Amino acid sequence: MNLSSAGRAVREAVRKTPSLLKRLVQATPSLLKQLIPPVPWTGQVASYERELLRRFSAGAFDVKAAANGAAKSARDLARSLEASASGLEPSDPSRTELDERVRVLRSAATDAETIVTTWDTKNRPAEDASAFVQRSLDLQVSKAAGLLTYNGVATAVALILWTNRSLPPTCSWLSKALFIALLGSSLISLVAVFSLWAPAATYANPQLELTSSLNLIAARAWAANIATALAIVATVMIALWTSGVCPQPPIVNTGGSSGAAAGAPLPITLSDTLKLHCQEQERPRAVRGQPAGDTMNCTLSR
Repeated sequence: MNLSSAGRAVREAVRKTPSLLKRLVQATPSLLKQLIPPVPWTGQVASYERELLRRFSAGAFDVKAAANGAAKSARDLARSLEASASGLEPSDPSRTELDERVRVLRSAATDAETIVTTWDTKNRPAEDASAFVQRSLDLQVSKAAGLLTYNGVATAVALILWTNRSLPPTCSWLSKALFIALLGSSLISLVAVFSLWAPAATYANPQLELTSSLNLIAARAWAANIATALAIVATVMIALWTSGVCPQPPIVNTGGSSGAAAGAPLPITLSDTLKLHCQEQERPRAVRGQPAGDTMNCTLSR
């Protein structure tokens, strides 16, 4: 790629940037809406249940109708062949072959009708939908385990910051908020991993099992999204801590004069009130030209 083609590509990308940003802004509400799962044990979960049953039952009824149609066609063809064979002599080899084909067609039609009759189309869609939901539940547990691993790495980084890098008083809240975010994210992720069992009667009815599984997957979705949001907040806090965004307050030197050792610097803010506390220090022996009690120890505090 030469410089002219690269320049055209850059100009084209710059030209398309406003439209891409506009599409992103327009799609943001729908994306945020997708992050909100249905509330468990409410009508929102019931609507998902109806759609799943409609999805899995439609195919079952179509297959059942197709099997009935195939069985009917086989019987019609058998009757047609039987009518053709009736006009032939019993000793004719062609009639023997036609009779055998009629027998095979009627046997196949009977087998198809038996399968259709014994096919449980009432509970089968609920069982298929429950199996589909169970796969989603397993995926949620894997996501929670991955988030716990990420929180472990973030906690290790935060521990290094807590140990080796102190925050100024203006951002002292950051360490507490980071601890709360990491602790909350980890606890909620652990709760999402819990194995919850419904009453035994629930598993005897595929419909009740589907309802229970949908409520569980909705509850775990809420837990996973909240835990992920807290992990994102913790990551932002770690980034703020390491980047030094928090301003350092002014430092007042509390050291004395005349070669006295300097004390620890005292960070202050504009709203702080400084207090100077002084106390006379008595000398054990008077010095000529210097009366006793002229030396004072002073302490500066906020």
